[in-house]
Amino acid sequence: MINAIGDSCVASNITLDVLRQEYINPFCWNIIDHISFGYLIKNYKNINFNNYYLQKCEDYNNDEYYLIIDNNVKVLYHHYREDLNCKTIIKKDNHIYFYDIQSYIIEKYKSRLKLNNTPIFVIGSSWDIEKDKYENFEYIIKQNIKKYPLIIVTNKESDFLYLQKYENEYTKIYKTDLHKNNEQLARDIYNEYKEIFIKNDDKRISTKIMYSNKFTKVT
Repeated sequence: MINAIGDSCVASNITLDVLRQEYINPFCWNIIDHISFGYLIKNYKNINFNNYYLQKCEDYNNDEYYLIIDNNVKVLYHHYREDLNCKTIIKKDNHIYFYDIQSYIIEKYKSRLKLNNTPIFVIGSSWDIEKDKYENFEYIIKQNIKKYPLIIVTNKESDFLYLQKYENEYTKIYKTDLHKNNEQLARDIYNEYKEIFIKNDDKRISTKIMYSNKFTKVT
């Protein structure tokens, strides 16, 4: 199986919509800031993934939660929403609503903690096209001291031109003109770098084939 880890939902779209395999890492349907992602990529093999706790998201939406891994990796599960009126799990508009969303997050985290030693890191998305991101991406690139496969998605031409100097056999800079279409972006990335994905397949067989519903994609 392929272990695609991303700072946005694009890696999850690759796993679900392209590979159609089960999730083998807990970085699904999340947002991760560049400092946390830099730590993750630099310390991937040494992080204690069993050391974690939840923290209420006060600076974004107060119905969402961060999961803090080993005191250094801050993961925002943006699509998992706390709704005290939802006594059963409700999927709506690609979000999940539940009164006990904390337990749901922990259950999903633990069930997807099947990491392997051949991760592929995917940074960026087809959203926020006006925002300059080259400094954040550059920070992450410099933390990749283990030389993991790293695909950087840029939306702005200026970001793409600046980051091209870092492109090599394991760091790829990809330019997209898409806007708010991470599913198509996932397919484009896989087609462009198929050899990288195949090379980093650990050959384990997925226990189930995943199917995508565009209205309730998040699970």
